[in-house]
Amino acid sequence: MRWGLPLQGLWLALMLMAVLLSLLVSGVFHLAPMPPGEIGDLLRLSPAYHSPLVFAVINWGQALISIFVLHWIGHLFGGQGALADMLAVMIWLQFVSLVLAAGLFVAGLVLPVAAGVLTFLGPGLGALGHGGAGRRRQPLRQHVQGRRGLPGGGGRVHGGHDPVFRRPRRAGDERRLKCWM
Repeated sequence: MRWGLPLQGLWLALMLMAVLLSLLVSGVFHLAPMPPGEIGDLLRLSPAYHSPLVFAVINWGQALISIFVLHWIGHLFGGQGALADMLAVMIWLQFVSLVLAAGLFVAGLVLPVAAGVLTFLGPGLGALGHGGAGRRRQPLRQHVQGRRGLPGGGGRVHGGHDPVFRRPRRAGDERRLKCWM
């Protein structure tokens, strides 16, 4: 799984992933509003907030330790993989986490705007989806009164079950049903 890169290229790719991930995290910290209170204070003390380079070195060191520990544990259990293969796997995992973090960041920027737009366009789009303004839905009172059964038109709807309370009808239900209409 080395992708045809020499060992030095893999080490540089790992450093590049660490730098890109730290830039993304630092960008999120600076673009997103900080939460109030102790959590915001803790985030401001983070190395990713003040110095992305320090965060990149920490991230690279953590990945480096993980590579050697996982390679060593793999050999203890009889694995035959080379260190370069474990390095390639760690680069791939860093890349996947970078893509997912970037996707979440973009979704966090786009979704609130889309929700605001849909709030204003939603009623119009809903009318288009249900046949437009020319089609009018029948009110519940007309629907229920057209059935035979209890006085006041509250007859057997949906196989003898009350459409509002989703249970079999009982005496006095017509009074409750009228208050809902």
